[in-house]
Amino acid sequence: MRIKYTLFTLILVSFFSGIAQDKASRGKVKKAQKAYYIGDYSLAVSRFKEVLEIENNNYSANYELGRIYLKHFNYYDSASLYLGKAIENPTKDTIFESYLDYGSALQLKGDYKTAIENYEFFKSDGLKDNSFAELLSITIDRKIKECNYAISETKEAQKKHYFSKEYGS
Repeated sequence: MRIKYTLFTLILVSFFSGIAQDKASRGKVKKAQKAYYIGDYSLAVSRFKEVLEIENNNYSANYELGRIYLKHFNYYDSASLYLGKAIENPTKDTIFESYLDYGSALQLKGDYKTAIENYEFFKSDGLKDNSFAELLSITIDRKIKECNYAISETKEAQKKHYFSKEYGS
C-alpha cells in the first residue's frame, strides 16, 4: 500500500512540475520573442538559451535562436545547430520555413547535399497551403541550382588539385 501511495505521489509531482516547467518556458519564450521583435538580438539569444536550459528540445527557442544566428549574426554553424534541433523535435505548430532556413544555413556553411535535401522537403511539403508557393518555388529552385553548382565546382577544383599534385602542373 505504501509503495502505491509513493508511486502515486511521484507521478502527481512529476505531472505538476511538468506543467509548471511548461508555463515557465512559455513565459520565457514570450520574453525572448519580445526582445527579438524590438531588435535586441543579444538579449533575445540570452533569453532563448534560458528556455533551453529548462527545456532543451523546445521547438520555438531552437528555431528562433537558429534564425537569429542565421539572419542577424551570420553564425552559420550555430544557426544550423539550433535549426537542426528544431526540426528534429517538430511540434504540431512546426513552421515549415524552418526547413528552408536550415537549408540556407547548411548551404552557407558548405553542406550543399543536406541543404538540397531540406530545400526539396520544404518544396514538397511546406508549399502545400502557402499563398506564396509559386514565388517560393522559384527561389528554392534557384537555391538548389546554386548548391548543385557549388558541388560541381568543388569536384572540379578537387580534380585540378589532384592532377596538379600527381603530374606537377
